Amino acid sequence: MVVLCLLAAGMLVRPPAALALPWSVEVVDRLKTLGILPLWTGTRRPVAAVELRAALREVDSSAVALLAPADRQMLDRLRWEAGPEEWPVAGVGVAGGNVARLYALQRDYFALVSTPYRATQGMVGWAVDSPTAGMWIGPESPFLLGRERMGWGPGGAGGLLFADAAPPFDRLQYSAAWPTVRYTKVVGWLDGGRSLVAGRADWMVRPHLRLGFSEAVVMDGAPYWVYVVQPVPFLINQILGHVLRAQQQGIDDNYLGTVDLEWLPHPGLRLYGEVLIDDLTLPPNPFPWRWGATVGVQTARREGGGYLIQYTVVPNWTYSASRPALHYLLRGFPLAHPLGADFDALHLRWTLSSTASPTLWATYIRKGEGEVGRFWTDLTEATTYAFLRGVVEYSLVVGVDWRVGGGPGGLVATIRPWVVRRENAGHVPGRTETDWGVEVAAQWTGD
Repeated sequence: MVVLCLLAAGMLVRPPAALALPWSVEVVDRLKTLGILPLWTGTRRPVAAVELRAALREVDSSAVALLAPADRQMLDRLRWEAGPEEWPVAGVGVAGGNVARLYALQRDYFALVSTPYRATQGMVGWAVDSPTAGMWIGPESPFLLGRERMGWGPGGAGGLLFADAAPPFDRLQYSAAWPTVRYTKVVGWLDGGRSLVAGRADWMVRPHLRLGFSEAVVMDGAPYWVYVVQPVPFLINQILGHVLRAQQQGIDDNYLGTVDLEWLPHPGLRLYGEVLIDDLTLPPNPFPWRWGATVGVQTARREGGGYLIQYTVVPNWTYSASRPALHYLLRGFPLAHPLGADFDALHLRWTLSSTASPTLWATYIRKGEGEVGRFWTDLTEATTYAFLRGVVEYSLVVGVDWRVGGGPGGLVATIRPWVVRRENAGHVPGRTETDWGVEVAAQWTGD
């Protein structure tokens, strides 16, 4: 099967209000690893232009002088995307991004709009099977109102609480920043009459050490007002839900929380990790824990090149609930990691010399038959199939990324051919499949 997908190509007369292209995420991660951008950059996606401008204000010009020419070029491109502190003109443009759910491509098209004032920026478009639209409002754009995707955490597109691969949903989002803490609160509306409240705090413990705390509560019906007004993320809503909802009102909301970390021991080496807690059971409760974890290491050489190694594991039953209405699904797809549950994956990336040179990558996946939305019926099933249930599918995906362009204005594109070999394909014993395809993401900007 061959897939060729031109995701977007258009003209941007002013910079967009959010970064949607794969190249931008990779460049931000590389510049963080080099110690150029602060570690909080890109932990909440899409990245509003006001957040990118705030990150760029923290860049040390003396460190920029040591960058390879290709990295300086990509930094200049990010400055272009972020735009000036004051917006002199209005404009409309088109940009796009791609998401791979296992091996299937989706198509996203966005029109990005900037007003003459920095107080308001927005976007409209079409993503997968539904329209998207968002508007950042306020002197420093603290409010986002609209229908948009959301990704949290340091693990790229595979966030354990919210992943960029998930479908967009209607939400109201508020953000605030203090000298060492950046905070986000989200109230969202899902399908089937469900709602969601989420919060995230990124704490810069040291200039080279960041801790992130996140939570999400999925509930049946309208957002519970106590969750909405409670501003402290992680665990407090779990306690409130247990005391006020479960015990007093007989309502069992689905609570999930994460802790993530990024550490820069020295410029050129970045370590990161994320742990998801869906349900921790203590004796005498005999049922298994439900959790997930990602660990990664990235290196970047100032003269160019580097590598990334990332491992993710999510056991069976994670993201699911005893009540079907509270499964962590949106229109049939997980709100979090695109592989759902009951899998582990090892991802490797190697950039030969600079961000402008080809990047070789490979991902090895083990996927059991467990899936989000499937819950155990008894203790025997819960403990027997806790990880890699049934016939396990083994997949090896190998690809290469070529980047074209990257300076301020003009074309920047990523061309990504890949091939995949699957054993026990579709969880059928002995069945093998080999597929290949090409992904293309492109953006063109001009005055």
